[in-house]
Amino acid sequence: MKFSKILVCLLAFLLVGSALFALETQSKYEVSFTYTALTKKGTGSSGEGVTPEIIIKMKDETHADITIPRFAFSESKTIEKFTISDVNVSKDKDGNTTFALKSFESTDGKSKVKGSDLKATIRNGKLELYVEFKVAGMPFKLKVTYVSK
Repeated sequence: MKFSKILVCLLAFLLVGSALFALETQSKYEVSFTYTALTKKGTGSSGEGVTPEIIIKMKDETHADITIPRFAFSESKTIEKFTISDVNVSKDKDGNTTFALKSFESTDGKSKVKGSDLKATIRNGKLELYVEFKVAGMPFKLKVTYVSK
């Protein structure tokens, strides 16, 4: 009887420990990206010598924080990395993960960032993320698609 109680306690500890570990899961995806700004389309850059990475940190099974990389839009305007909090997360029966958020506010350390849409999918270990946002002081919205390598 004593042995079975110890075994049950050990299993409970392992299950809770696994759940806590899962909450701390953070994934990084090296990405390339394209953007649309007004009528201009182009390939994005995080600046010379900077590798763009999307960082996804799971808060729990249904919410995550997603960090968008630095974006060197032009020589005169660089948007520093910013984090979008409390993104909704769901998984389908095939193990694909979907992220979605209709609106958000953040800061890139200097300016306020307002977003109107975020959609992402991780399928077969590859990330594809689409986000629309406007940075304070910019006269237009950016529409950016990130794809992991």
